[in-house]
Amino acid sequence: MSMTTSEAETKRIALCSVLKAIKQILNDHAEDHWCKIVCESLQLIEQRDFHGVELILGCFGGMGSLNDLILNTKNGHDALETEQSSLNDRLNDLLEQVYEVSSSLSHYHARSSH
Repeated sequence: MSMTTSEAETKRIALCSVLKAIKQILNDHAEDHWCKIVCESLQLIEQRDFHGVELILGCFGGMGSLNDLILNTKNGHDALETEQSSLNDRLNDLLEQVYEVSSSLSHYHARSSH
């Protein structure tokens, strides 16, 4: 079933919301590298620039990718040991949402571009 333009817009808005939550987590815990990329992607997606979706999708997969990130003090992050497990679970849940929605928007963009 094809996604409508309205459904794609709803997904874009949802993606922005999830990226904002990820940005906040990364910012709060001193993960500057990935925070900068998430911010750039978010800004593009808020402007309805598809390159933001491509940018965030490019952060997934392979060694050292965003979905490999573990926030903990050993990696130089500001995270209490008692919160690290729940913090990383929350981050992983959000990242799964980003990947799912971004992939869906990418497929929509590919179909609508032809």
